[in-house]
Formats: sequence, C-alpha cells, structure tokens
Amino acid sequence: MSSRPSGLQRSRSSSSIPLPQRLSRALASSSKASVQKSRSKNIARPGQEKLSIDRNITRSSSNLNIDLSRLSRQRSGSLIRQATSTPLSVRAARKSPLLSSARKDNRPISDKRWQYEQIVKVRNFVATEFTHLDYNHVKSGMPLEFFVALMDAYFKLIDKRLKVTRENYIEEVPANLKRYHYPANIKPSLMKTVNTPHSWPHVVAILSWLTDIIYEINCSINTDTELESLADNCCMELYRQWNRCPDDSAEINNPLLELDSKLVELLELDDNELKKLEAEISMLTTEIKAYEERKKQAMKKIEDLQDNLHNINGKCDTYLTEIQERENNLNDQYAKYTARIKAIDQELADFSKNETEIKSVIASQPYSHIQKEQISQEIKDLQNTFKLKEERCNQLRELIYKYDFKLSDIKQKVEAAAYKYNNMISQLELYKPELSKLRVRESGFARKDTEDEIYRIQKMLDETIKSLKIEYEHYNKEMAELSKRQKEIDTHIATNKKEFDELSKLEAEMEITLQHKIKKNNKEKEQKILEHDKYKKKLMNLKFGRCDLAPLKEELKLKEEKKIELLKFKEDLKERALGFFVKLESQMSRNIQYYTQVMEEITSAMIEAQEKALSDVDNHVQVLKKTRKEVELPE
Repeated sequence: MSSRPSGLQRSRSSSSIPLPQRLSRALASSSKASVQKSRSKNIARPGQEKLSIDRNITRSSSNLNIDLSRLSRQRSGSLIRQATSTPLSVRAARKSPLLSSARKDNRPISDKRWQYEQIVKVRNFVATEFTHLDYNHVKSGMPLEFFVALMDAYFKLIDKRLKVTRENYIEEVPANLKRYHYPANIKPSLMKTVNTPHSWPHVVAILSWLTDIIYEINCSINTDTELESLADNCCMELYRQWNRCPDDSAEINNPLLELDSKLVELLELDDNELKKLEAEISMLTTEIKAYEERKKQAMKKIEDLQDNLHNINGKCDTYLTEIQERENNLNDQYAKYTARIKAIDQELADFSKNETEIKSVIASQPYSHIQKEQISQEIKDLQNTFKLKEERCNQLRELIYKYDFKLSDIKQKVEAAAYKYNNMISQLELYKPELSKLRVRESGFARKDTEDEIYRIQKMLDETIKSLKIEYEHYNKEMAELSKRQKEIDTHIATNKKEFDELSKLEAEMEITLQHKIKKNNKEKEQKILEHDKYKKKLMNLKFGRCDLAPLKEELKLKEEKKIELLKFKEDLKERALGFFVKLESQMSRNIQYYTQVMEEITSAMIEAQEKALSDVDNHVQVLKKTRKEVELPE
C-alpha cells in the first residue's frame, strides 16, 4: 500500500472525486472482459470448449474508493497469490465458469471423437508444461505411477502446497477435484482402476478439465496483472496531482480520464454493441414469454385430450371386460351341459347292460327257491357278524388314533422343549464352550438309552448351575462397585459441565460488552476525525493571514503525531485482546479463572486508552477553536 507522511495523510471522507461513468462500467465488467480476452487468445488451442460470454454489463456511477491493499501483490512460481490463504485465486475461480458451482457434466465423455480431441490437447499440454514426463504415456491403460505423477504435476501448477503420492492419491485426487467444483462426483474406487478400459473416458475427462482450468487461470492472471498495473499507475499519478494542484482544480481528474481510455482499449468495450445486445436480449425475452404462453395453451389442450382419451379407454376397458365375462360364463355353461349329457348317456348304457346281465342270470340260475331263501338267511347272518366285527375294529381304530394323536402332541412338545433347551445351551457356549456337553438329542426319544442320557445330563446340569451361581454372585459384587464408580463419574461430569456452561456464558457476555464498547468508541473516533479535518481545512484557508502560523503548524503536527501514536496503541490493544480471546478458547479447561481476570484487565486498559485518546482529541479540538478565535481574518 502506498504510504504518505503522517502530517499530509488525507482521510477518505475529506475528499470525494467523481469517477466517470465509463470508468465505473469498466471496473464493474473487468472480470467478464478478461475472460473474453483470454478466450479470444486461445481460439487456436486444440479441443478447447467454447464458453459463452455474458455481455450484460451493469452501468452505474460511483466515487473513487479504491482499496490500495488489493492492488499490492506478491509473485511466486505458483499460480496462487501468496497474500491469500485460499488454495486458488478467488477472482480467477469466480470468473471461470468451470469453477462456478457443482453441476451436471454434459460433456460427451463416451464419444470416441471427443476423447481423441481431448487426448491430443492433453498431450500437447504435457509436452509443453511437463517436460520431465513422457507424453506418449497419455493413452488407454496408462501406468499407475505415471497417472500419480501427472496428477501431482497438475495440482502443483494450481497450488504448490498440494502433493499427490502413491500412498494418498486415492483420497487426495477426488477431494481436490471436489474442492475445485469438478462437474461430476469422482469416487475413490475410480482411482483404483485408472488403467482399465472402462475407466479411461473418465480419466480423459479429468485431465481435459484440469488443462482447461490451468489455461483459464493463466489467462485471468495475465489480464489481472495489466489491470492492476494500470490501477497502480493511476493511484500514483492521483497522489502527485493531489500534491501539486488544489482540490477544486480540474487537472486532478486527468489520471482518471487516462485510466478510462486505457481500460476501454484493454477491455474492448463498445457502447453500441452493448446497446444492440441489450435490445436483442429484450426481444428474445419477449419471444420466450410468448412461446411459453403458447406452450401453456398447447399443454392445456393436450391435457384435455389426454383426459378424454383416458375416459374413453376406461369405458372401452369396462365394456370389453363385461363382454369377456359373459363369454366365459356361456362357455362354462356349455361345457357343464355337455358333460352332464355325456354322463346321462353313460348311465343309460350301464343300465341297459345291467338289465341284460340280470335277465341272463335269471334264465341260467341253478338253485331252487328254498335254497335261495336259505342262502339269503346265511348271508344275512354273515352280514350281521361282519357288522359286529367292523364295529369293534372301528372302536380299536379310534382308540389307536386317539393314542397316536396324544403321542404326536407329546413328541412335538418334547422336541420343542429340547430345541429350546439346546438354543439356551448354544447361547451359554459363547460364554463357556465346555457347556456343549449339556446338549440333548432333539429326536429319537423312543430309544432305550434316552432315560439314562437325560439322567446324566440332569446331573451335569445341577453341577453347572451351582458353579454359575457362584460366578453370578461374584459378578454382582463387581457390578455394584462399577455402578458406584459410574455414579461418582456422572456427578463429577455434571459439576464440570455446569461450571463450563457458566464460564461460557460469562465469556459471551463479556465479549458482547467489549464489542459494543469498541463500536461506540470507533463511532466517536470517526466523529472526532471529521471535526478535526474540518478545522484543519479552515486553518489551511488562514495560511495567507497577517499572523505567523508557523508555531501553530508545528504544534498541530506534534498533536497529529501524538494522535497517530495513540491510534496505533489502540489498534495494538485490539490485536492483543483478539489474540487473548483466541487463546482463551483453547485454554479455558485448564485455567479459566486466571484468563478471565486477564481479559478484564486488558478490556479496562483498552477502554482507558480509548478514553484517553478521545480526551486528547477533544482537548486538541478545543485548542484549535480557541486559536481560530484569536486569529484575525483579513478584511
């Protein structure tokens, strides 16, 4: 930042030089025009995408209020500015459409022709910028070591602090691409397969995007360098004009007019072209609105037609469903009647056959009527005997079925109990593997050794239960001790949390109070400075008076130096207070009471220093007023 002597430093409020309208328009559109110029220089670059330019430049009139600290810069071998803490130039990131925000990647990544063009562009860039790398390796199936070295070289061109190695490239490459707003989501799994054919289109897209990014940054930095150089020269020339000419002189605006003309040449601004583009934009906006209105009407008609079509389709579907149901019912009835007719025909055929057989039997029977009656009586007796036997068999079957049902029910219950018991033993085996001996069979209970096995397991189970009871009592004692310790720890944590909340609340209240006092003092300081500048102008107007003002000038210069020292002392106190609060946040848990006391002391000291500085300024103003009254103005 350009510095002045303490006695000649002018505040921003004491001078307001109007900035021409064209200059303010040039400053407002500098970033967009720099992108336009960089693109016009790189039209012949192979495979580079053409980016649209927003020429809608805002016109406004403003006052000259240039922050000279923005124009001071430091150069290094990296593309970033050392004065900033960000890993990329902020202005370059804002002007580049590739870094504006995360968006959908619309590039034809799978297109072979596009891939070939991007490979040629990347190879040319590698051959030019990375001479230590072999550009012939930029092809499908590139070695993993070459990919890691290439990504490290790309990121070092953007920020020298970045380092990509074989150990960290899987996490670093996706993280850095996401930080620079790469228009697609890169997963770490892609980094593991960069040398496979299915990953090659994505690798080409990443390398092409990084190449375009570096081109954009280089072009924006070159344009910013020219613009900042013009601004520096203008500020220096303004300072010289301010020292040579009075405030109401028209020559003081000459550097601004020269800067205006140079910016017009640098940024290639054309008022006629801007007006023409604005007219085209308004006309296209009107056409778009009319098209949208027509589109809405057409969509409404389409929706009405679709509703009518939907209703007609619904009615047709209902009608077809009813017809299909009627047809199915008729087919079912036809099949049913056909089957019934066939069954009746079969019965008639059977009846006629039986009639023929009966007639033949009657005609050829060998027994008399008495013999037939005796045989019929014997048949009845045998039938009665058969019925009695059948009833007894049915009773036995019912009894067997009843016992089988009970046996099956009991068997299921026993198997379920055995399964449940074995599940409990399996859970206990996680605690003690030797408990696997307590398992029982889940089937085959009808064997002879089942009772002996159950007796043996019952005996082992009793012994195991006794040992587990002893262990349970031991663990209960340990749990009681742990519960007691847990309660003590909870009480201690609650106490510490309460103290921490109280101290945090106290810190917040003190910080708010301090900020309020600082704002109040800054406001009073600005008012005093305005009054000081006002009286300073009046004293300068009295320099041609009859009285000798040399002693007063010396006294004024001493007072100003004293005021500057007090302001520096106050700024130093602010920095000390800010550093104290930063340390206070990290060391609160160790010694909160001590730092709170120190904060109060620093706050009181700063307030006293501010009050002292303000009182000195007030005294100085009173002295100036008194001196002004004593000086006689020329008639």
